[in-house]
Amino acid sequence: MSVKVPLDTRLKVCFLSSTNNQTCKATEKLYKTHVLATEEVITAGDELRRHEKDVAESLRRYADDHIPSTFGNQEQHDLADMMKIVANSMEALVNMRTTHNRALYEEIITPLEALAEETSIVNNLNTNQLDTETQYLLRLRDAKYVRVLTAWTKEMQTYYEQGAQVLQNVSMAVKHIESRMSEIPKRDTSKAIFGVPLETILGRYTEPGPIPLQIEHCLQYLEKEVAEPGIFRIPGHALEVDKIKKMLDNGETPDFDNMEIMNKVHSVAGAVKLFIRDLPEPLLTYAKFDSFIETARTL
Repeated sequence: MSVKVPLDTRLKVCFLSSTNNQTCKATEKLYKTHVLATEEVITAGDELRRHEKDVAESLRRYADDHIPSTFGNQEQHDLADMMKIVANSMEALVNMRTTHNRALYEEIITPLEALAEETSIVNNLNTNQLDTETQYLLRLRDAKYVRVLTAWTKEMQTYYEQGAQVLQNVSMAVKHIESRMSEIPKRDTSKAIFGVPLETILGRYTEPGPIPLQIEHCLQYLEKEVAEPGIFRIPGHALEVDKIKKMLDNGETPDFDNMEIMNKVHSVAGAVKLFIRDLPEPLLTYAKFDSFIETARTL
């Protein structure tokens, strides 16, 4: 004998089944969307990690190859230190990102894929099963999803806290370097060359180096007069040497070929000798003085 189910009961079951079916589909879509978003975060993180690693390696290599610790001024030492500090911090971030991405896979993507699979199975149950099982399974999946979101929050918190600690350490190191750094040096815009350090002259915008342009101009003239006896041995006319010096110090390029100068060749050579003699540091440098003397003794 069959039992006749009231129409309102049948409609209610159909409504609940349809509602639960829609809920399952929406929940499954949510899980899959979360998985895709997390995978995109990991992919973007991997790309950024590669660039961070490249920058770290470039900074460290440049500091090691081009700024030897035994050479250079204080700014060069500070620059090398700064490069290594930034390289260390970026390498730390690279390692953190590797660990972070692994955790996202294990704690977020894998559980979410399992939840999506469970939801898909429930969605394919028949009406009676769906009606009797969905509420329990939905609550169970909600609890699991809460755990996933909790894991996500903790993982992101850990990652950014560690990153903040790395940057804080960098900031302390940078402040230490800044505290001993001098002001940014200003480029010398004067034109004088006599009595001025060679590195200062060659640091000017107008000097391509390695010889000051005015002195190179004098040497080019002397090369044309190389047949003149005793170019550098015979002294030039003192007043003419001083006149040439003032012209060179004013940034002028004298036309020696057409100038009326007493004892011209030797006066130009005298100006070159005066330039060398007036250098604050000799061409052979104080630092290498003992080495040159020792070499001279062996000849």
